Amino acid sequence: MRAIQFTGAVAGGIAIAAAGYTAYWFLAADAIENRVADWSESQRKDGWQLEAADTEVSGFPTRFSITLRDPIITADADGWSWRGDNLLAELRPWNFQEITLFVNGNSHVRVKDGEVWHDMDWHVEDGQAKLILTDDLIRETLKRDKAAKKARKLDDDVEFEGDGPDADNDN
Repeated sequence: MRAIQFTGAVAGGIAIAAAGYTAYWFLAADAIENRVADWSESQRKDGWQLEAADTEVSGFPTRFSITLRDPIITADADGWSWRGDNLLAELRPWNFQEITLFVNGNSHVRVKDGEVWHDMDWHVEDGQAKLILTDDLIRETLKRDKAAKKARKLDDDVEFEGDGPDADNDN
């Protein structure tokens, strides 16, 4: 009788853990979609545009796969743009600091050289890159995002002072 109770308790514990993880995964997937949309909007304020025909988060239960179909990144002020068939980013649910980016299919890049735009087309079978976000990079990004949000609430004439890469160091 005790063995049956013990087995039932273990099975119940496993069922609760599985239900909790499933809820975590789907809540995190929804949050990822919202973060992609928010990030895209914040980049627009800095002169970049990110558009996609469709954004999908899949990969349950072992990963988050964020697929952008027909993505277009435009940074005319910086002199470049890119569009492709697919852009895929994958990360593990237990490690949001390591992101693997995959590009496959056709790509088109425009690069500005002075006043002239150059167009390049190519086909990629399996292109990938790994992006590892360090704690320092995350802290610096959060600090800059917080400063940018604060600046948007104030006048456009706000000037920042500090020790960042854009700061004037007269020392």
